[in-house]
This record gives sequence, C-alpha cells and structure tokens, in this order.
Amino acid sequence: MNTQHTWHDLVRLRLPQASDDECDYVLWNQTCFPFGGAQRVWHQVRLHAYARSVGAMQCELCGRIMDMTESAHPKWPVCRSCDEALRPPEES
Repeated sequence: MNTQHTWHDLVRLRLPQASDDECDYVLWNQTCFPFGGAQRVWHQVRLHAYARSVGAMQCELCGRIMDMTESAHPKWPVCRSCDEALRPPEES
C-alpha cells in the first residue's frame, strides 16, 4: 500500500478541483514552497483556499487577506499598506 503523497495532493485537500497548473501556481506563488516545511505550506494553502472561497485574495507581500477591491494593483495582489511602503518618497 502506497501512502506517499505529493505536494499537489496537499493542495487538492483544500482545492479538490485544482488542475496541475493551478496546484503549481498555489505552491510556487502563494506559499513558501520549496523552502518551508510541510506544516507551513499547509497553513498557507489553507489561507489561499479560504481567500478564494470568500472572493478575496491574499497580499503577496504580507499575506493579509483582503477584498478584491482593496488591491492597489489589479494584476499583482498587493494590499494598499504594502504598496504605500514600497513607493519611493515624493520629492518636494
């Protein structure tokens, strides 16, 4: 009996309909994979799945869950506070 699971299996525990490409996206872009341990990756997968289920997204910098309308950039999910912290100071 084979009891080994893959990283995609871990993602599919929370996102059962996820394709291989979606699993790759979640692992590589929404979690600390491949540098974090399984427990940390699992926690981040759960956060991402929750965000998707309520129509929200997760800031890619701080991990804060925000409403879709709060994103400072439509194509790059980053919250307003992270966006403001990354902006260069305005010259006077």
